[in-house]
Amino acid sequence: MSSTLRILVLLVTCVILPHQASKAGTLSLSGYNRQGVTGWFDGRLKTQYGGRITATFDDKPLHDVYCVQAFNTIGLSTYESKIDGSGIIHGYLVPNAGQISWLVSNVAPTIGSNLDKQAGLQAALWNLSATKGHSFSMSPLADPVAYGYYSRYLADSAGQSELLDQISWVSPSNKDLSPAQGLVSSTLLTPVPEPSTYAMALTGLALGGWQMFRRRLAHGGTGVRRRLQG
Repeated sequence: MSSTLRILVLLVTCVILPHQASKAGTLSLSGYNRQGVTGWFDGRLKTQYGGRITATFDDKPLHDVYCVQAFNTIGLSTYESKIDGSGIIHGYLVPNAGQISWLVSNVAPTIGSNLDKQAGLQAALWNLSATKGHSFSMSPLADPVAYGYYSRYLADSAGQSELLDQISWVSPSNKDLSPAQGLVSSTLLTPVPEPSTYAMALTGLALGGWQMFRRRLAHGGTGVRRRLQG
């Protein structure tokens, strides 16, 4: 394979087939398994509800949706949101994003309707995603079974790091444009490349084709000169 052809293949792979792109749209939350998670939020013992959420993004279903960033709130409503595969929510890289991506990719789809597992996973996500200055740890007393799953999920994810674009990271905004609680989902959205992306790809293909044409012309010209000299 010539070097020019290699460049063309690389352009097709990296430009025409891009990674999960950022997309703005409408997030609708219609229900969730109302599961109480009791723990220490910044050192204060309280119960906050969490668990798997029923959600759509621009009327397309999202699967295995869970909250991160326990110190914001969100309710059953519609939100203008941004969704992508960057590991960034509301402009900040989520702590331990690789571990969170691993849990959502590998654990969340296997949980089903088990509420103790959902509560344990929710607590683990809150623990891992706590931003600087905040902390969360689940209490073993209120729900020992859920706490067992919480401990297991934290232990299983330790040292794991899934690619961030293997899940979706959702940044919902309230009606006053303040940030609502961030979400994650195992559903990957298929990106639609922007016109500028196609323009870059076509420019690269045109340059590559021009180089190949010049090389062939140069080789042909040499042959003609040799025949004339002979």
